[in-house]
Amino acid sequence: MSSLHELLHRQRPGRWQEFRARPCVFLAKMLYGWYEPIPATPLTKPIAVVCISDTHNTQTDVYDGDILIHAGDLTQSGSFQELQDSIAWLRRLPHPTKIVIAGNHDLLLDSARDDVSRRAASERAQIDWGDIIYLENEEVTIYCPNGRQLRVYGSPYSCRHGNWAFQYPRNQDVWVGSVPDGIDVLITHGPPLAHLDLLKWLSLFATDLMENSAKATCIRPYT
Repeated sequence: MSSLHELLHRQRPGRWQEFRARPCVFLAKMLYGWYEPIPATPLTKPIAVVCISDTHNTQTDVYDGDILIHAGDLTQSGSFQELQDSIAWLRRLPHPTKIVIAGNHDLLLDSARDDVSRRAASERAQIDWGDIIYLENEEVTIYCPNGRQLRVYGSPYSCRHGNWAFQYPRNQDVWVGSVPDGIDVLITHGPPLAHLDLLKWLSLFATDLMENSAKATCIRPYT
Protein backbone atom coordinates (compact mmCIF):
# COMPACT_ATOMS: atom_id res chain seq x y z
CA MET A 1 0.00 0.00 0.00
CA SER A 2 1.44 3.34 -1.01
CA SER A 3 2.11 6.11 1.46
CA LEU A 4 -0.28 8.36 -0.52
CA HIS A 5 -3.09 5.78 -0.21
CA GLU A 6 -2.45 5.49 3.53
CA LEU A 7 -2.48 9.27 3.82
CA LEU A 8 -5.76 9.72 1.96
CA HIS A 9 -7.50 6.89 3.85
CA ARG A 10 -6.13 7.54 7.31
CA GLN A 11 -8.52 7.20 10.24
CA ARG A 12 -9.09 10.00 12.69
CA PRO A 13 -7.85 9.14 16.19
CA GLY A 14 -10.44 8.62 18.90
CA ARG A 15 -10.93 11.12 21.71
CA TRP A 16 -8.90 9.06 24.16
CA GLN A 17 -5.99 8.86 21.71
CA GLU A 18 -6.21 12.63 21.11
CA PHE A 19 -6.19 13.30 24.85
CA ARG A 20 -3.20 11.05 25.47
CA ALA A 21 -1.25 12.55 22.58
CA ARG A 22 -1.86 16.23 23.40
CA PRO A 23 -3.92 16.75 26.56
CA CYS A 24 -3.63 20.56 26.61
CA VAL A 25 -4.73 20.91 23.00
CA PHE A 26 -7.57 18.43 23.54
CA LEU A 27 -8.88 20.29 26.60
CA ALA A 28 -8.58 23.65 24.84
CA LYS A 29 -10.67 22.38 21.92
CA MET A 30 -13.30 21.03 24.31
CA LEU A 31 -13.52 24.33 26.19
CA TYR A 32 -13.80 26.38 23.01
CA GLY A 33 -16.52 24.06 21.77
CA TRP A 34 -18.77 24.79 24.74
CA TYR A 35 -19.29 28.41 23.78
CA GLU A 36 -21.20 29.66 20.77
CA PRO A 37 -19.24 32.41 18.98
CA ILE A 38 -20.89 35.82 18.92
CA PRO A 39 -21.31 36.78 15.27
CA ALA A 40 -20.00 40.21 14.39
CA THR A 41 -22.30 42.64 12.67
CA PRO A 42 -21.03 42.93 9.08
CA LEU A 43 -20.11 46.47 8.10
CA THR A 44 -19.99 45.62 4.40
CA LYS A 45 -21.12 42.84 2.12
CA PRO A 46 -19.30 39.62 3.11
CA ILE A 47 -16.47 38.26 0.98
CA ALA A 48 -16.78 34.62 -0.04
CA VAL A 49 -13.36 32.93 0.10
CA VAL A 50 -13.16 29.39 -1.29
CA CYS A 51 -10.11 27.32 -0.35
CA ILE A 52 -9.02 24.07 -1.95
CA SER A 53 -5.77 22.13 -2.02
CA ASP A 54 -4.18 18.80 -2.86
CA THR A 55 -6.09 18.33 -6.08
CA HIS A 56 -3.16 16.31 -7.48
CA ASN A 57 -4.12 16.73 -11.18
CA THR A 58 -7.85 16.27 -10.58
CA GLN A 59 -10.27 18.93 -11.79
CA THR A 60 -13.05 18.84 -9.25
CA ASP A 61 -16.17 20.96 -8.86
CA VAL A 62 -15.51 24.16 -6.90
CA TYR A 63 -17.97 26.35 -5.00
CA ASP A 64 -18.60 29.84 -6.31
CA GLY A 65 -17.00 32.75 -4.47
CA ASP A 66 -15.18 36.06 -4.70
CA ILE A 67 -11.70 34.70 -4.00
CA LEU A 68 -10.41 31.21 -4.82
CA ILE A 69 -7.34 29.99 -2.94
CA HIS A 70 -5.42 26.85 -3.88
CA ALA A 71 -3.12 25.94 -1.00
CA GLY A 72 -0.71 23.71 -2.87
CA ASP A 73 -0.23 20.32 -4.50
CA LEU A 74 -1.83 21.13 -7.81
CA THR A 75 0.09 18.17 -9.24
CA GLN A 76 1.19 14.67 -8.37
CA SER A 77 4.73 14.60 -9.78
CA GLY A 78 5.29 18.32 -10.39
CA SER A 79 6.00 18.22 -14.12
CA PHE A 80 5.54 21.20 -16.43
CA GLN A 81 2.59 19.61 -18.22
CA GLU A 82 0.84 18.71 -14.98
CA LEU A 83 1.27 22.25 -13.69
CA GLN A 84 0.09 23.87 -16.90
CA ASP A 85 -2.98 21.62 -17.10
CA SER A 86 -3.93 22.42 -13.49
CA ILE A 87 -3.37 26.13 -14.03
CA ALA A 88 -5.51 26.06 -17.18
CA TRP A 89 -8.31 24.43 -15.17
CA LEU A 90 -8.09 27.08 -12.44
CA ARG A 91 -8.09 29.85 -15.04
CA ARG A 92 -11.38 28.55 -16.44
CA LEU A 93 -13.12 28.87 -13.07
CA PRO A 94 -15.32 31.97 -12.66
CA HIS A 95 -13.85 33.38 -9.43
CA PRO A 96 -12.75 37.03 -9.93
CA THR A 97 -9.58 36.58 -7.86
CA LYS A 98 -7.46 33.40 -7.73
CA ILE A 99 -4.43 32.88 -5.50
CA VAL A 100 -2.13 29.85 -5.61
CA ILE A 101 0.79 28.60 -3.54
CA ALA A 102 2.88 25.52 -4.26
CA GLY A 103 2.88 22.30 -2.28
CA ASN A 104 5.49 19.64 -1.72
CA HIS A 105 4.38 17.75 -4.87
CA ASP A 106 4.80 20.80 -7.13
CA LEU A 107 8.48 20.07 -7.74
CA LEU A 108 9.07 22.29 -10.76
CA LEU A 109 8.20 25.44 -8.80
CA ASP A 110 11.00 24.89 -6.27
CA SER A 111 14.11 26.55 -7.71
CA ALA A 112 16.23 25.06 -4.92
CA ARG A 113 15.87 21.68 -6.65
CA ASP A 114 17.23 22.90 -10.03
CA ASP A 115 20.16 20.98 -11.50
CA VAL A 116 23.01 22.29 -13.65
CA SER A 117 21.08 21.73 -16.88
CA ARG A 118 18.77 24.65 -16.01
CA ARG A 119 15.95 22.85 -17.78
CA ALA A 120 13.65 23.35 -14.80
CA ALA A 121 14.33 27.10 -14.76
CA SER A 122 13.53 27.30 -18.46
CA GLU A 123 10.26 25.38 -18.04
CA ARG A 124 9.33 27.44 -15.00
CA ALA A 125 9.72 30.63 -17.02
CA GLN A 126 7.26 29.28 -19.59
CA ILE A 127 4.42 28.69 -17.14
CA ASP A 128 1.41 30.76 -18.15
CA TRP A 129 -0.29 31.82 -14.93
CA GLY A 130 -2.69 34.18 -16.67
CA ASP A 131 -4.71 36.11 -14.10
CA ILE A 132 -3.72 33.76 -11.25
CA ILE A 133 -1.68 35.29 -8.42
CA TYR A 134 1.17 32.94 -7.44
CA LEU A 135 2.68 33.55 -4.01
CA GLU A 136 5.97 32.10 -2.80
CA ASN A 137 6.86 33.50 0.62
CA GLU A 138 5.37 36.86 -0.30
CA GLU A 139 2.22 38.92 0.13
CA VAL A 140 -0.32 40.64 -2.07
CA THR A 141 -3.10 43.14 -1.35
CA ILE A 142 -6.48 42.19 -2.79
CA TYR A 143 -8.97 44.96 -3.53
CA CYS A 144 -12.48 43.56 -3.14
CA PRO A 145 -15.65 44.82 -4.89
CA ASN A 146 -17.19 45.85 -1.54
CA GLY A 147 -14.36 48.30 -0.92
CA ARG A 148 -12.40 46.12 1.49
CA GLN A 149 -8.73 45.33 1.16
CA LEU A 150 -7.20 42.01 2.19
CA ARG A 151 -3.49 41.46 2.75
CA VAL A 152 -2.71 37.87 1.85
CA TYR A 153 0.58 36.07 2.54
CA GLY A 154 1.40 32.68 1.04
CA SER A 155 4.15 30.16 1.79
CA PRO A 156 4.68 26.68 0.29
CA TYR A 157 6.82 25.36 3.14
CA SER A 158 6.15 22.16 5.05
CA CYS A 159 8.49 20.22 7.30
CA ARG A 160 10.50 17.45 5.68
CA HIS A 161 8.63 14.30 4.70
CA GLY A 162 10.39 12.38 1.96
CA ASN A 163 12.28 14.01 -0.90
CA TRP A 164 9.77 16.63 -2.00
CA ALA A 165 9.70 20.36 -2.71
CA PHE A 166 9.73 23.36 -0.37
CA GLN A 167 10.65 21.36 2.73
CA TYR A 168 12.69 22.31 5.76
CA PRO A 169 14.40 20.20 8.46
CA ARG A 170 12.19 19.39 11.41
CA ASN A 171 14.64 20.95 13.85
CA GLN A 172 14.66 24.27 11.96
CA ASP A 173 12.21 27.12 12.58
CA VAL A 174 11.60 28.96 9.31
CA TRP A 175 8.66 31.00 10.57
CA VAL A 176 10.22 33.49 12.97
CA GLY A 177 10.05 36.90 11.33
CA SER A 178 8.80 35.48 8.04
CA VAL A 179 5.12 36.50 8.18
CA PRO A 180 4.58 40.29 8.05
CA ASP A 181 2.45 41.98 10.69
CA GLY A 182 -1.08 42.95 9.73
CA ILE A 183 -1.76 40.03 7.39
CA ASP A 184 -5.46 39.23 7.00
CA VAL A 185 -5.18 35.82 5.34
CA LEU A 186 -2.25 33.43 5.81
CA ILE A 187 -1.97 30.55 3.34
CA THR A 188 0.48 27.73 4.04
CA HIS A 189 0.82 24.19 2.76
CA GLY A 190 2.18 22.81 6.04
CA PRO A 191 -0.02 23.01 9.14
CA PRO A 192 0.45 25.02 12.33
CA LEU A 193 0.18 22.93 15.47
CA ALA A 194 -3.40 21.94 16.39
CA HIS A 195 -4.95 23.58 13.31
CA LEU A 196 -6.29 20.78 11.07
CA ASP A 197 -3.05 18.86 11.57
CA LEU A 198 -4.34 15.29 11.38
CA LEU A 199 -0.77 14.09 10.87
CA LYS A 200 0.49 15.36 14.21
CA TRP A 201 4.01 14.07 13.59
CA LEU A 202 4.27 16.38 10.57
CA SER A 203 3.12 19.48 12.44
CA LEU A 204 4.90 19.31 15.77
CA PHE A 205 7.61 21.57 14.42
CA ALA A 206 5.29 24.29 13.11
CA THR A 207 4.27 25.52 16.56
CA ASP A 208 5.74 28.99 15.99
CA LEU A 209 3.77 29.54 12.80
CA MET A 210 0.67 30.76 14.61
CA GLU A 211 2.73 32.52 17.27
CA ASN A 212 4.27 34.60 14.48
CA SER A 213 0.96 35.27 12.73
CA ALA A 214 -1.53 35.51 15.56
CA LYS A 215 -3.72 38.11 13.85
CA ALA A 216 -4.10 36.28 10.56
CA THR A 217 -6.84 33.97 9.40
CA CYS A 218 -4.95 30.79 8.60
CA ILE A 219 -5.94 28.80 5.53
CA ARG A 220 -4.09 25.52 5.40
CA PRO A 221 -5.24 22.24 3.91
CA TYR A 222 -2.44 19.69 3.78
CA THR A 223 -1.95 16.20 2.43
